[in-house]
Amino acid sequence: IKRDLSPNDLKLNAPRNLTPEQLKLWNAAYGPKNEAFKKANLKKAGYETDPLEDEALARDYKLVKNLAPLGDGQWRLYDIVRDPGETIDLKSEMPDRYQQMLSAFEQYTLENRVQPIPQGYSRQGQLMSNFLVEQLSSGVIVGLLTLLVLLPFAVYRRRNR
Repeated sequence: IKRDLSPNDLKLNAPRNLTPEQLKLWNAAYGPKNEAFKKANLKKAGYETDPLEDEALARDYKLVKNLAPLGDGQWRLYDIVRDPGETIDLKSEMPDRYQQMLSAFEQYTLENRVQPIPQGYSRQGQLMSNFLVEQLSSGVIVGLLTLLVLLPFAVYRRRNR
């Protein structure tokens, strides 16, 4: 990992177009973290996560695996500076970088106990489940489930009259 990555790979860069006041606030908030990274001499890729995407970012490169239904589950390596649209997979052209970033990502998942996405995971289904659990009271859920269980019996009784 240490061969090709530098402490700048972890450095937090200020967003563009900040006013002087905003830049001062940004530096006050993130400057100490940048200094800590620099002093620690960290040489590891940064990471982002998305429920349907695993990815590792290292300076100008991005290693990504898009899962179904949006992708095929294969890891791909992109140069996000020269190819911001992520159209050219560099995995076969840069096998050392690919392997280095994949190893760094796997190490990150181990160190941080990242769980794999369950088979059949659905973003919409999870959102609905979270809504039902967090927003509706348990009484409403029990009532709806009871209605669903009793409805077939009511329909059967009505038809057989």
